[in-house]
Amino acid sequence: MRLLLVEEDEGCSRALSRLFTRAGFEVLTARNTNDASSHLEKGKIDVVISEMQFEDGDAIGLFERLKEKAPFCGRIVLTGTTNFLKVQETINRGQIHAFFVKPWDNDALVHGVFQVLERMKLALENKELQDELLEQNRLLEQKVSERTRLLENAKKELELIFDAFEEPIALIDSSFIVRRANIAWANVAGIDVREVKGKKCFEAFFKKKRRCQNCPLKKSLKSQSADFGIVFRTLVIARPLKDGDMAICSYTDVEGGE
Repeated sequence: MRLLLVEEDEGCSRALSRLFTRAGFEVLTARNTNDASSHLEKGKIDVVISEMQFEDGDAIGLFERLKEKAPFCGRIVLTGTTNFLKVQETINRGQIHAFFVKPWDNDALVHGVFQVLERMKLALENKELQDELLEQNRLLEQKVSERTRLLENAKKELELIFDAFEEPIALIDSSFIVRRANIAWANVAGIDVREVKGKKCFEAFFKKKRRCQNCPLKKSLKSQSADFGIVFRTLVIARPLKDGDMAICSYTDVEGGE
């Protein structure tokens, strides 16, 4: 783990370097924020511990840059200042993860740094999980969009095939409701094909108020096999859809019948 220590007091810098080296850190030191920025540009830093006030300014700008460019780098203030307003400004603008005052307690400081690192680790893992979830959602939406497009194309192709038949054909459910009919069916029925859906087949096609005798629909759906009947000089053949309550019915003029 790499720790950047920003401290202009040489004695404090040496003491802190020894402390964190013993704790297992690779310690980099900087005397001011400019030196600190140079270190940050050279490689990944896991945590930054900085004094708040320097001869050439304060650490607010440093922490703000860290927050923007390395959001999962721990930001810790270790200061001897008693300026409460400056402390508050630094914490708020730099979104500081931990704050310690001089003189420090070695154990408490090391423990606090490890706590910040653990928080940053969890935050990074959470961000990675969120990114993965967003990517999975994006891929899922892409698949759904592609599937929807394919289904729409298949529907259009089916409609073209349906309408290509010269004989009247309709998709009718067990309640005799027309779910879909081709143009030929609508023409014979004398109805705009866009208005066919939802009508009772016997009312729309044969202009009857109740179910036709010899209608093969119910028998076909019950047996799950094709059946036929002569209805008002029309041969009606019902072919059930597999495992459903609908059948494709075709209508052909014949001689004789009811």
